[in-house]
Amino acid sequence: MDRAAKSVFALTNNIFSEYIPGTLDISGIIERKRGRKFLKSGVSTNITVHLQYPEQVLHDAEFAYSWNIEDEHFTTENSNIVHRFTKAGPQWIRVTVAGRIPSYSNRNMFRYKWGYFDAEVTVKGKHLRLN
Repeated sequence: MDRAAKSVFALTNNIFSEYIPGTLDISGIIERKRGRKFLKSGVSTNITVHLQYPEQVLHDAEFAYSWNIEDEHFTTENSNIVHRFTKAGPQWIRVTVAGRIPSYSNRNMFRYKWGYFDAEVTVKGKHLRLN
């Protein structure tokens, strides 16, 4: 886990005991070659975290998403962002999720869950040729 991802949990040391599974989906992939995903520079790319948990629980829970993309770090309450890659070459997309889920037996109690998702993409720019 990178430094920025760890900062999401800095104030909640040892509270997050359960991992929440999910997937990271990236739109705009123009090519797949030898296990690599290629995107085009300057094009809007939709990036979405899909958590795999019962829908009603997800509806009642509160989640924070800590994103690291192209040397940018930001936190949102949304599982979806649109990003325009500006740098050609290999790039990492990293997302850390922290969730507060109400207990159904006692609405004043919460469970805390976390997730970490990443993917490497290669951004093709005007001068980048990859074979």
